[in-house]
Amino acid sequence: MSNHSAPKRFIVKAVDRVSPGTAAALRAGATLPEEVAELRGRLEAAERGLAELRATVDVLNRDLDESRRLNLRAAELMDVAFTELVR
Repeated sequence: MSNHSAPKRFIVKAVDRVSPGTAAALRAGATLPEEVAELRGRLEAAERGLAELRATVDVLNRDLDESRRLNLRAAELMDVAFTELVR
């Protein structure tokens, strides 16, 4: 067992000597650091995911701008072609 389990064992022994309501509150408090660590890990993962999504959106925005530019150029060329056909 790690050194981190010794305080937990002490808490569990102390909890066994108090009322059920207090015991439940103390047990909940005993897991709080673990819950905080888990939440921090999940938050970090969410932040990484968000950064990846932002990077993807940036690429898609650049691709969309390029597509619009090419569509405008195609429309210009079609206009020139139709003008030549009408002559």
